[in-house]
Parts: sequence; C-alpha cells; structure tokens
Amino acid sequence: MHSSIDHSMKILFDINHPAHVHLFKNPISWLSRNGYEVIVTSRDKDLTTELLNLEGIPHICISKASTSIIGNLAELALRSLKIFKLHIKHRFDLAVGTSASIGYLSIFSRVISLNFNEDDDSIVPLYALAAYPFSTKIINPRCVSYKKWRNKRVLHDSLHELAYLHPNNFRPNVDVLSKYGLTPQSYVVIRKSSLNAHHDSGAKGIDSSLWSKALDLTENMGRVLSIEGQKSHHISPDDMHHILAFAKLVFSDSQTVTVEAAVLGVPSIRFNSFVGKISYINELEEKYKITFGFLPDQETACLEKLKNLLSENNLFSDFQQRRMVFLHDKIDMNEFIINFIQVELDTPSHIKR
Repeated sequence: MHSSIDHSMKILFDINHPAHVHLFKNPISWLSRNGYEVIVTSRDKDLTTELLNLEGIPHICISKASTSIIGNLAELALRSLKIFKLHIKHRFDLAVGTSASIGYLSIFSRVISLNFNEDDDSIVPLYALAAYPFSTKIINPRCVSYKKWRNKRVLHDSLHELAYLHPNNFRPNVDVLSKYGLTPQSYVVIRKSSLNAHHDSGAKGIDSSLWSKALDLTENMGRVLSIEGQKSHHISPDDMHHILAFAKLVFSDSQTVTVEAAVLGVPSIRFNSFVGKISYINELEEKYKITFGFLPDQETACLEKLKNLLSENNLFSDFQQRRMVFLHDKIDMNEFIINFIQVELDTPSHIKR
C-alpha cells in the first residue's frame, strides 16, 4: 500500500447492485480509515441498501431500480444528474463503480472514472455501450473477451469475488452454522436467480420442474433454499458467505453464487443459458475444474452430475486442493483495488486525462 496520503482527496463509490457492495466494501473501509474522504451512492435494488447498512457503510440512496428498459433509462438519467449535483457539492477527484453514471460524470468534469466489470462485453452489450466510451479506465480480469476501447483497458489476474472471499479478506466462521441448525458438509445450497436484468433477456435457468428434481435428489440432506427477490430462506445476508463456505455443494442458475462457491473451494453446478459464454466462469470450469456448467438442454446430464457429486466422500478435500491451485494463480482483488486507486490519485491530473 502507498503511504503518502492527501487528506483532501475525495472518492465517490457508486454502488448499484448487491454484488458491488461486497466488491467495494473492503476498499471503502480501508480508504476511509486511512484519511480519504469517501462518499457512497446507492441504488434501491434487491439487498443493496440492506447490505450497506449491515456493513455499517454510510450511503446516499439516489434511485430505485426499475423493471423496464424505459424505466431503467429514466433512472440512469436521474442517477447521473444526482451524481453530478453531488460532485458540485463535494468536488470528487475519483469515481469508482460498475456504473455508467460515473462515466458521464467524467464527460462534464475532470473526475477520473474507474469502471470495474468482469463480464465479457458481449454478455452486457447495452451496459458496455452506455458506460465504456465515457469511462476513464475499464478494469477487467485478464481472461475477459473484448474488441473495443482497448486503450482504456486495465487487466488484472483476479476476480471480483476475491475482493471479499480471498483468504486475506475472509475467514469462514463455523459458529455461524449453529444459528441455523446446520453442520459442515451436511447440507446443500439451492439458489434460483430472477434472471431479470437487461442482459438476461430470453435467458433460461432453473424452472419449477428442475427445482423439484433437485429437491428430490437432496431430500436426505440439509438444505438452504434461496429464490432471488423472495424472502424464501432464513439466512441473514451477512451470514450467507459463511453458509456457502461449509456447504457440501451448491446448485444454482446464478453466476455470482457459482463463482463465490468456486473461490471458496465448494463444488457448484450452474444451470442456465450463459454456460460456455462467460470467459471468467469458463476458466473456472475448464482450467481449474472447480465448478460445472450445464445448458437448458442438458438437464439429464446436470442431474447425473448432482447425483455423482453428492455420493463422493472426498469432495471437500478434493475441491479445496483445486481452490489452492486457483488461488496460486490469482491476486488479492481488494489489495489491487486499493493500490490502483492510490496510484490514480498520485498521478498528476494532466497525465490521468
């Protein structure tokens, strides 16, 4: 970490999604403790504001997520205007997020915008088109596939999930399990996502039939059931990563939960239309063999894999070894973000722009 700190430096974090709370919570905490002035803007979407409150992160909620394209465009315009007004008040030096609005702020000011994303451009085409042309820098995992805005790309050897689940940043607490009557390796997590983001249009995941079949195969085990957008399980959001860490297996159609399980060394099965299309998950599947993906027309093979993994006795030790190989190749994303921000703030503005 850099030691020279300009206490006048002001940093905006624009947080739009629950996953971004986890991505940026540790850098926000470190920067706040070490003399930087940090302002956090949030979005009322899923558990975003609840997670920020649980983490004790002060934030300004400036919009509510819409369920339509027109509504999302209107919300984006509103967020961007409110962020610009906040800039007039606070005079930010740097804006950080997975956000189109911080790029628009760079158009009308000298604020440096750092846009973090781990999806291929082809997976989030509307977002890439809305955000990337205007962002100062685009920060991606090295394996990400892209064609445009090459001069803005900063590539790293990590994943967003390693900002909060790398061993340097997270220690699973087995005592959490007793709150829910669970014991290590005795339960599975079954997660169904809503698949309602703009880039999920037409996507398929776990339907009611497959959900029932997964329940049948796991009926002799403990289960943590989760359906996005519903209060369908009894696990507190701030306990969920501890629950994931001690699960025997995760079965879901969620990209995020799949990757979180993988970086924790917990075997996971993903069933959705995006299998084979997302570079950083392909790497986890093909290079590290730490998670498994199945397309909607592969239901039989998917259920067979679930059955086989549940029957394996050395599953935990095997996947922990695969995890260690993965971690050996990757860096601590939290440390990378903090160092990168400090370098940007230390760079003279005429070089930055």
